[in-house]
Amino acid sequence: MNPLYFGAEAAKAWAAFSGDYNPIHFDPQFARNTIGSEGTVVHGMLAMLGLKQASARADWPEEGWLQWTGMLKQAMPGNVGYTQEVNATGPGSKIRFKLGCADGQGKNILGNCAEVDFDSHRYMEPPRYSIAAEDFRGRLASFCRDFPDVHCAWIALDALMFAEYIQKHSINTFRDDIIRRFGPEMELDFGRSSMLTMQTHHRDTFRSRLLKDLSELQLERIDYDIRKIDEIMTADSLFATIDIPVWLDGDLSLVVQIGLMARKKT
Repeated sequence: MNPLYFGAEAAKAWAAFSGDYNPIHFDPQFARNTIGSEGTVVHGMLAMLGLKQASARADWPEEGWLQWTGMLKQAMPGNVGYTQEVNATGPGSKIRFKLGCADGQGKNILGNCAEVDFDSHRYMEPPRYSIAAEDFRGRLASFCRDFPDVHCAWIALDALMFAEYIQKHSINTFRDDIIRRFGPEMELDFGRSSMLTMQTHHRDTFRSRLLKDLSELQLERIDYDIRKIDEIMTADSLFATIDIPVWLDGDLSLVVQIGLMARKKT
């Protein structure tokens, strides 16, 4: 199996799409000083694209809900090769996957995908935000151009909602928590000054019909909400979980969950 490499051009493409310019992905010195990495670190969302696409190829039912969960166990140096492994026991069964260094040293991402009984009652409150049709169509088209090997509608929509969160909501979601925990001089700016932020896990719960190719998806409207559902503070870090329920043409179709860690730079 040929190793996978996540080079500088892919990092730039993901940053341009998502708006996430965390310096650990671009500045080797910053990455070394904050997490001890030799070289820049691969963005978790970029590394998970191939795992999601491989999971989507399985024989899933046409109707129902699926849940895809990836745990980011270790930072991924950008100067090494990686291998991914996806295993299923049979049609419609749980898929397990992992991604790690090609030399077998470490497992960077572990996870699974399976059918779930989804309870939508916790998302009965109406969404507070929307994306204009012209906006989301242009951004989804941009995603397809930049990442042509990823064509599943669910994955493109997941990437869009991550970008929407980063660009419009990330700072305000945690500003008060950061100031309360670390003092008023601290600002959450994705590592550009005195805070290191990293993703700890990613979960998508979605209707299986979104496994279709993005080109087959007829969509006029996207509404969503941002909900902070969990928070843990330690001596030097803040851990939080964000839920992003997404309504497509008025129908709850996807819930993106992002686990985040913010730590004071030492």
